[in-house]
Amino acid sequence: MGYVLGSQVESMALTDTGAEYEPAGTSHAVDTESETFAPDAVVGYAVCGTPVRVWPERPFEADAANAHDRCVEIIAGEAQPG
Repeated sequence: MGYVLGSQVESMALTDTGAEYEPAGTSHAVDTESETFAPDAVVGYAVCGTPVRVWPERPFEADAANAHDRCVEIIAGEAQPG
């Protein structure tokens, strides 16, 4: 199973080349093998059930300070999805 980053918040910065978006806030895990995952979609669902902005080019880092506790527990097998 692979997990990519999902966030409920994204920040925007205006640059000379246009707007640049970055994930912000709590990091969620999005399962790339889930039935609800669409590789080209901008939004999706985290393993905890939260609707999120999906960042498919960025892996979910379970040890990050802002990682969602429930997502970490689910991918570690300590809790059930949903």
